[in-house]
Amino acid sequence: MSYREGMDLDLDAIVLEGGKDYSVDERPLCLARLILLDKQYILMDEPTSSLGRKSDEHIQRLLRTVLADPQDG
Repeated sequence: MSYREGMDLDLDAIVLEGGKDYSVDERPLCLARLILLDKQYILMDEPTSSLGRKSDEHIQRLLRTVLADPQDG
């Protein structure tokens, strides 16, 4: 059984600060969870710091698109 099997994977599941309970490969799931929660405000501190340059650029573009205010046009 893998680490994730048997864990609560709901959007309401608690994630430890810095995603410490997630492996480096699983931490992008934390970003996906934030987007799916559809909150008005999201505070992130270097959310892509563990990624390479190309992945960082891709995620930054994606976040700007997905989190854009629909009223901004």
